[in-house]
Amino acid sequence: LWNWCLSMLRKDVFMADRLHPLFFQPVCRQQPWAGGRLAAFLGEDSSARPDTGEWWQLIDDGETQSVVAAGPLRGVTLRELVRSHTTDLIGRRSSPSAPFPLCARLLDTAADQPLSVHPAGDRRTDAGVVRTNTRFWYLLQAAPGATVTVGIASSVTGQQVLTMLDEPGLPRLLHQTPARPGDAYLIPAGIVHSIGAGNLVWELAECNVPPCRLRTADGRGAVPPEERDMAVRALLLESRQSLRIQRETSAATHTRRIVLTPNCPHFMVDEIRLFDYISLRTTGESFHLLTVVAGTVAIKWREGALELAAGDLCCVPASLGEYRVAIVNGPAELLRVTRPFVP
Repeated sequence: LWNWCLSMLRKDVFMADRLHPLFFQPVCRQQPWAGGRLAAFLGEDSSARPDTGEWWQLIDDGETQSVVAAGPLRGVTLRELVRSHTTDLIGRRSSPSAPFPLCARLLDTAADQPLSVHPAGDRRTDAGVVRTNTRFWYLLQAAPGATVTVGIASSVTGQQVLTMLDEPGLPRLLHQTPARPGDAYLIPAGIVHSIGAGNLVWELAECNVPPCRLRTADGRGAVPPEERDMAVRALLLESRQSLRIQRETSAATHTRRIVLTPNCPHFMVDEIRLFDYISLRTTGESFHLLTVVAGTVAIKWREGALELAAGDLCCVPASLGEYRVAIVNGPAELLRVTRPFVP
């Protein structure tokens, strides 16, 4: 009875509070391939260690949960928020039984990652139904000589790729490009991809579903045959489109918003170069995710304000309405994510 009373009281608190922009505690994962860049990028006050390879800013995946870091909802998980504030948080045409529709993390790689592919469409495994997973990468830092691989090179046939799967020369058949901070990549299902050593990357994804490995990073390790077969079947051998999003390289002196993914049906990403402030607004159709890639900004709305530094992310609820993002010290850059309205 006591537990039931507590749960009802907590529910009443949820329903009484109007949702404000939410900042979450990071979920850190140590990895043997971590590059040691996260701590410097996030600042001395962060909990990142030299072996922190993944820094989840936002995740709703079973027991792995983002937890509100401050405010009246401090300590509440993202899953609880989705259930109690479905429409206010995510937007109209959303379901409380589904997880939050996107997740975001920072990846710090000191070693090449496996060549991988996400199958198209949901698939059934021993663990249940696995969702498809479109990804978006934004390069924050890149060491000299670092590369990113996304897709098959334009002059290569599908048969060549299949023939060279176990050969050292396979990377030469793929779109392997020099990594440059500010570059971005949209990676739909069926596209082979890999982050090379020496990169610090912001990744947005539909869900936390690992891809199927086509081969290990060095080409010598073993991939389970079932996983390898699924990756081969999923590989789009006919696609030759370069999926690197061209950078806007002209010098900016005033605030501007640049659309990076105008035709993606799963999410829309804008790059905002901030020299003073920008006024934004949610309309009830979709939340906004704001992640800072350079500088420090203040998010201001009618009832309050929240300051974000490089590497921070906040979720602006779909029901918030008008808000403003302003610089704190000097120019700043951030990415804004929304979901397209699907009637």
